Amino acid sequence: MAEKNQPSREARTAPAVRSATETAQVQQLIRNAEALAARYEQDEARVERWGRDSFPASDPPQNY
Repeated sequence: MAEKNQPSREARTAPAVRSATETAQVQQLIRNAEALAARYEQDEARVERWGRDSFPASDPPQNY
């Protein structure tokens, strides 16, 4: 009787199947993330360029 209450120790597997709609949604999310990452890199490069371009003007002569 105690054996019936014991959990099974056999390995269980479940198939990982995605529908075409789910696959398309995942691919769209990946494309969106890649586009946002590219936009972030462009914005960061622009800020860095602005910082380099403005350096002499942002450091007055009395601080040399």
